[in-house]
Amino acid sequence: MIPIINGLPLPGLIRRIIGMASAAIILIWLIGYLIMAHEQKRGLLESRIKAEQLATFFEQHTLAIFRYGDAYLKMVRREYQASSDINSVKNLMNEVPLNSVIASHVTVMDETGTPILVSGHSIKPGSTAKDRDYFIQQQKADSDEFFISRPHLGRNSGVLTVRLVRRIEKPDGSFGGVVFVAIKAENITNFFNSLGLGANSAATLVGIDKRILARSSYGQLGPGQDISGSRLWTELEQRPVGYYLQTSVVDSIPRVYSYRALDEFPLIVAIGVSGEDTLNALAQYKTLSYSICALASFLIIITSLLFSREIKARNRLEASEKHTRRIVDTVHGGIISINGQGIIESFSRGATETFGYSEAEIIGQSVQRLCDGSDWRKANHNLESQNPGIDSGQHDGIFFEASATHKNGTTFPVHLAMGESEQNEKSLQVLTVRDITQEKAARRALFKSEERAQVTLQSIGDAVISTNADGVIEFLNPIAENLTGWSAAEAKGLALGQVFKIINDASRKPAPDPVAACLQKGEVVTQKSDTVLVSRNSREFAIEDSAAPIRGDQGDILGAVLVFKDVTQARQLLQDIYYQASHDALTDLINRQEFESRLQRVRETAEKEDSFNILCYIDLDQFKVINDTCGHVAGDELLRQITAVMTSCVRQRDTLGRLGGDEFGLLLERCNFDQAQRIARKMINSVREYNFAWNEGIFNVGLSVGMVAIGRGSENVDELMKAADTACYTAKEKGRNRLEIFEESDAKLAKRDGETQWAIRIPRALQENRFCLYQQQIMHLSGSDEGLHYEILLRMIGEDGSMIMPGSFLPAAERYKLATDIDTWVVTNVFGWLHANPEHLRRLRTCAINLSALSVSNDTFHAFVVEQLQAYDIPPEKICFEITETVAISNLSSAIIFISALKKIGCQFALDDFGSGLSSYAYLKNLPIDILKIDGMFVKDILEDKMDLATVKSINEIGHVMGHKTIAEFVENKEILEILREIGVDFAQGYGIAIPMPLSELASTPVTST
Repeated sequence: MIPIINGLPLPGLIRRIIGMASAAIILIWLIGYLIMAHEQKRGLLESRIKAEQLATFFEQHTLAIFRYGDAYLKMVRREYQASSDINSVKNLMNEVPLNSVIASHVTVMDETGTPILVSGHSIKPGSTAKDRDYFIQQQKADSDEFFISRPHLGRNSGVLTVRLVRRIEKPDGSFGGVVFVAIKAENITNFFNSLGLGANSAATLVGIDKRILARSSYGQLGPGQDISGSRLWTELEQRPVGYYLQTSVVDSIPRVYSYRALDEFPLIVAIGVSGEDTLNALAQYKTLSYSICALASFLIIITSLLFSREIKARNRLEASEKHTRRIVDTVHGGIISINGQGIIESFSRGATETFGYSEAEIIGQSVQRLCDGSDWRKANHNLESQNPGIDSGQHDGIFFEASATHKNGTTFPVHLAMGESEQNEKSLQVLTVRDITQEKAARRALFKSEERAQVTLQSIGDAVISTNADGVIEFLNPIAENLTGWSAAEAKGLALGQVFKIINDASRKPAPDPVAACLQKGEVVTQKSDTVLVSRNSREFAIEDSAAPIRGDQGDILGAVLVFKDVTQARQLLQDIYYQASHDALTDLINRQEFESRLQRVRETAEKEDSFNILCYIDLDQFKVINDTCGHVAGDELLRQITAVMTSCVRQRDTLGRLGGDEFGLLLERCNFDQAQRIARKMINSVREYNFAWNEGIFNVGLSVGMVAIGRGSENVDELMKAADTACYTAKEKGRNRLEIFEESDAKLAKRDGETQWAIRIPRALQENRFCLYQQQIMHLSGSDEGLHYEILLRMIGEDGSMIMPGSFLPAAERYKLATDIDTWVVTNVFGWLHANPEHLRRLRTCAINLSALSVSNDTFHAFVVEQLQAYDIPPEKICFEITETVAISNLSSAIIFISALKKIGCQFALDDFGSGLSSYAYLKNLPIDILKIDGMFVKDILEDKMDLATVKSINEIGHVMGHKTIAEFVENKEILEILREIGVDFAQGYGIAIPMPLSELASTPVTST
């Protein structure tokens, strides 16, 4: 029981005493603070009232001084301007003498700043005021302006003065000098001091230039000082008269300032009454008040402590007396003491709750009323037989379970602890009784729970192994038995490593023991997904496992439980998915992503180990021809067969991958250039000699291979792939079916840099519209006038205005995918020009426009052409699009679709440079064209070369048989023209017919036959 005084528990009473003492202390200090705040406010108010009264007086006095000075100044100036005689001015000043108390002297200066009159002083030779602020200001002024100068030390008088200045004007209104009255700063300061401001108060006269003109305490820092940082100017912007509290920017003393802006003069008067005296008095008052508060607080604290200690002392005795009883009453269960005859002598509150008897009912009764007699005799006998000849006080006691009888007659199980004790030299037996009904029920429930846990562990789909804290197996469920090959009985008591043998799938080395790690770290441990379990009969299972610690009530680790499951099928599925994601489904080679990943690994290894490796970029020549002619099924089969051929040419450790389409990559690890070239050439020869059979036809393809070295200091993966691709592109340009090694030679670098520059210049030229259209006319050899017929040619205007031929920029445009942008510009501008020249369009028979391979294979370019034809109202039959034989054959399916779509609306198509390809005739019948343009390399030499002549005849005849018109290119003279007429060629084009001219200068009459 907690001691109670006046109905309040002791801790609560002490807390209340402490709370009341704290409240009293806070109240005392709060009252002291409020008194100090009131006194401070009253002191500052008194300072403010005093400052305002003094400022009003100061304002009136200052106005009187400056009004007198300005009146005297005007009188002197008026006399001088009227007479221009300095003696007349002197006479006037003698008649009306200057008040020497207010002013020091009067000075008149000519327009050069030289004094010509100084009253009361002699003029020093060479004196001048041309550098003074007041002289410069009046000299620059357009008219008379009243000016008050900064404090100046007179060069003639040697007195510190503030000068009231006015301008002297000549009869023509020009500047004639200045006249000023010098007000003694000392006189103003003496007036300030006469106000009785006090040691730390200050009176200040300030000009509008924010500098002090005069200040109390003459000789202190102040006159002429810049006080632009003062709060005064902020206050003046809001009101011309007011007050504020600020620490002075001159002497750093805190003051209450009252200020006035004078209406008549550009001056401000300010009285600063120091709050230091008030503050010093307040500080002393504050010290006394705070001392009284502190003393009162100390007395309250001491009183509270003494009172609390007295209360505790009074309650400690009562607490000590009841301590033993509280222990007995709070013991779980009951405590019963009995004498040697088995009579109950004490009965605790816990015993009352356990048996239902009160102390009055049971004390003096036999213990057999509570406990079965046989159990009691057994306990008594055991206690005596365990310790024969030993004094009863030395018995440690005996513990056992027994049946007890409640007051209501029911029996219940109890736990008994029996020992001996002495009290008043009398031997007693102390019996501790604890009702274990709920405990036994809990044990039964625990047993059932353990049974259920066993059944659960036997039934779950995961394997489970439990161990003790030393990692020794205690339990295996059936799934664990099946996977490990050990029965639970065999495994129990064995170390985990004997039963659960795991290895790393990749290295085949033993994997870490998860249970050992779990017991060491005291946390859940999960193994990596590449663990394999080796069973007792050497079977292997891919598993995922985790181990968790088993903790007791106190958090100590009692053992561990290991859970694992068979993921062999799932891991195999993942491996299949990874394989499919990293391999090409058609050729079973690795794909581009996996290839670049391995290339990155090789590059990093080369950087660390300084090894030498080779990267090859391989392009399959003539694949598109077979794919477009025989179909995609044939193309797929060709890729599979060629893959087998290439695979047979590489080493086992080399990596061959399909990068996409008909492009492959080859990674030769730890291989020098000589060995790499032998492998690449073997592959080229094997593919070239391979005959691909399809639908009773035999086809041959070739390889173009670009090679680049990988060593220490090599570029990143993108740059390596780009370099190998560049070398492969060079191999194609040099005739295909060959190997090209990437070298950063000066020439190649210059070419690559040039092409890179074109990639920048072309878009800029398109944006700035620096392309121009030319045309070259085409002659009809039959002599009939069928209208204008010409081919559109393109030129670029350089940044310097020079004309750039298409051979310089078109290859780069095709390589950097800019050709379609150029074709778009040409189509738009040609159609626009034709639309703007309707008479020319009426006489036009055919306008031929060249298209690139990128435009032909672009899905959206066809729609763009149709849109432009409609937008500019161009008859489609007047437009002929030219595509080269190489473009048509390399993009056969795209070319057929593109040509067919535009022919449906009336456009014509010409096959340019016919005869330059390897298989021209084989594909001609598949192209729905209208015109064949015979390659100029055959036409230009037909006078000397009979083979060229026969070729031209052959192409012309084939074209006519297929219903096509023919045009001969490179016609450079009349002799070639006549032979072409004899052969029967329909049209001729070349420098012998007409040179290219700007489209805008096109002649108004068609070309006639000659």
